[in-house]
Amino acid sequence: MKTINYLIALVAVVLLSLSCYSSLAADVIYFGPNLILGPMGHLDFALAGTSSGIDYNRIDAQSNVVLDGTLNVALANGFIPQEGDTFDLLDFDPARLSGSFRMLNLPPLTGDRQWDTSRLYTHGELSVYIPCPLTADFTGDCQVDLYDFAIMAKAWLSSDGSDNWNQICDISTPANGNIDIADLAELAGQWLN
Repeated sequence: MKTINYLIALVAVVLLSLSCYSSLAADVIYFGPNLILGPMGHLDFALAGTSSGIDYNRIDAQSNVVLDGTLNVALANGFIPQEGDTFDLLDFDPARLSGSFRMLNLPPLTGDRQWDTSRLYTHGELSVYIPCPLTADFTGDCQVDLYDFAIMAKAWLSSDGSDNWNQICDISTPANGNIDIADLAELAGQWLN
């Protein structure tokens, strides 16, 4: 893998809050002193596959990272991300990160696929997932089973403000602020689906 060292040129551009394009060619781009993206700045990535440094660029920030501005992600060469695909866009020490992007411009995905940005500010990653349609799946494994029942049991007969209240268990339609027989009926209807 070819490594490009843009320590002077790109850092100067980013410090001036101008555009920083990482879509020059698929490589790993190392930043030395600081990576500072101002409010008018943006980072642009073009995803042509799932291999970091080959199908898309990755930025390796070796010092402080200050984020503001916009993250733009586009798809290239007809690439269609699939469920489970992960894109490691930024490598950094989370302890040396401050700020966040003002805007995320992510391309639309096909079918039920959605972008997961939950690891963007801890690991610099975007991933693709298909959300589970089961409202009684409290454990996130896309099935309703005894583990989900146990979570509801802990919140049983609670209401908003109770010590054992768990909002995710209020799944009756419409939600009524109580964990009661209506919620249990909804869980039973989704049992082992």
